[in-house]
Amino acid sequence: MVEEAINIQYAMTGFYIISGIFLILLTVLYVTTYSSRKKARAQIIKELNKSSRLNWVLAGSEEEDGCETTSSKVDIAALGRYEYKKQDGEILEPQDHKLFVVIGESMRFAGIHNHDLIFSTKKFNFDKLKDGTPQILVIHKRHPKENRPAYKLRRTWKVTQYNDNLLDEIKEILDSEAFKSVRSLSVYDGDSNLIEDFANTRVPKYCRDFISCDNPDEKDRQIVISTTFHTDTEEIRFSIHPVSRIVGQVVASFKLAEEQFVKS
Repeated sequence: MVEEAINIQYAMTGFYIISGIFLILLTVLYVTTYSSRKKARAQIIKELNKSSRLNWVLAGSEEEDGCETTSSKVDIAALGRYEYKKQDGEILEPQDHKLFVVIGESMRFAGIHNHDLIFSTKKFNFDKLKDGTPQILVIHKRHPKENRPAYKLRRTWKVTQYNDNLLDEIKEILDSEAFKSVRSLSVYDGDSNLIEDFANTRVPKYCRDFISCDNPDEKDRQIVISTTFHTDTEEIRFSIHPVSRIVGQVVASFKLAEEQFVKS
């Protein structure tokens, strides 16, 4: 009986030891798993909240909009925390696009406003312009100033070759179905003003800068004709840009929260 009792005691002791070891292992596993998950969550949150350095893009000009920045870039926080969708529900992946932050209100009639985040294609397709559908384009400035935005936005209506019949092409744009939305705006001051400004100001300037200049580049003869709203004079006017300066086409814009702008 005594021997049997001792054996039972040994067995119980062994059971308690094994149970204790098992509980210790479970505790270690729980602590390790919890710690790993906590670190993983912290890393995900850090990635979602980290700031991204983006280029400013001017909707207008530095002169008319005051250009509130002394930098060509801006740090924006927490871009990864949000899902970006087009109007048709298509999800936009930031890594598949060029991202810019808008300064100015010259694209207000196209639904793009100051401090919007815009998604641009990485390449530009001329097909829609050839079909008469206007596109908002990101254009690299010819001579960007130091510590100032190097890009600008323009609403583009036509791609063509620089020639002596540009006024005829302007009249085609003015008479197009797509341009009716612009002509109906309260700030629109009439076809004749746009035509006169284009003939007397825009064409001569483009000719001086790209056509009759020293060492002209033949590729600069391929152009896009655009419009912009000049916020200082409250006038809509045409402009001309070389196709070679086009960076991409805007596919969507989103309002950024002020707290996303990282203060330097």
